[in-house]
Amino acid sequence: MAEKSEENELEKILENLPLTAENTGYDKSEMISCQKCQRNNPPTRLDCLYCGIELEFDENQFKILKPVLRKPETHLDGFNLIYLANLKEWDEEQYSEVAKMTRFNKNELKQIVGFNKPLPIALGENEKETKIVSQRLEDFGIDSVVINDKDFEFNKTTKRLKRIEFDEDNLVFILFNNDEVIKVEKKEITLIVVGAIFEKRVESTEKYKKKEESKVLETSEISTDEIVFDIYIYDEIDGFRVTTKGFDFSSLGDEKKLLASENIQTLINKLKNEAVNAQFIDNYLEIRPALTNTWEVDEVKDSKGIKRKSFGSFNRQNVTMTSNQRQFTKYSRLQWLLLNKELM
Repeated sequence: MAEKSEENELEKILENLPLTAENTGYDKSEMISCQKCQRNNPPTRLDCLYCGIELEFDENQFKILKPVLRKPETHLDGFNLIYLANLKEWDEEQYSEVAKMTRFNKNELKQIVGFNKPLPIALGENEKETKIVSQRLEDFGIDSVVINDKDFEFNKTTKRLKRIEFDEDNLVFILFNNDEVIKVEKKEITLIVVGAIFEKRVESTEKYKKKEESKVLETSEISTDEIVFDIYIYDEIDGFRVTTKGFDFSSLGDEKKLLASENIQTLINKLKNEAVNAQFIDNYLEIRPALTNTWEVDEVKDSKGIKRKSFGSFNRQNVTMTSNQRQFTKYSRLQWLLLNKELM
């Protein structure tokens, strides 16, 4: 048990080490004394490194706090630090200080700043820490906002559409699963977000031996991608989604082509012209590499079990599924939250 405790403490210390090679020493005046064990802590922590209790700060100490954000476990909600793109360029001090707190290197941050769009620059496990980092960014002239994962309301599934019909003042949405009809005034459409869903399925067969490293015998891979877009009305974050699979493009009339990829682009342009009050965002594919630094794609690994190949010989089959669906949904709903930030 003692060895396990020491391992946990070592992991805790290593977890808070910065990922950059810069000098991160702190002046003695910056250290925070623990009210319980009296040991000094660096201004990157809100709890004592030695005894674990929450540290107490005076006003001056609070101003120098610079927590290093840690990602939550994948099954837990986190707190998203969103850079609001108020500056076209950062200076070297801004890059250096933000890199320390967000665990990004300068090149990753420069990529985000270069897009000049609101983008996530960290996902923290602790709300208080994330808000302090947001405050530190403000001290450097960098505008940001903290959004709880709960605000994305993933418990609400985006409503998939089967067909869209147009009349003079309205759009008629037919839902995919139950053919429910929803009529929406064109002026009520506030946001359209265009993106793509990428999915990959990899199946592998390994020669399995208990005491030896498994050897991969064969693999097969299937990848799919499709353009999608989400439509939002005033006060509904779940919105409506159009995908190329199973969508009825017959309402395009003479504009309908043979390929679904052409039809969905025609439909997007038609909606853009009809829903004149809507904000139109189509930069997901461009900014996706920067998103992945904070919002990783989902990967699910599963085993089909061990099967006897011959006497004393066994094979194990594994399946790995990768999808960016949750990532795109999060980005899409981020646009709605930013547009309706007074609701946050």
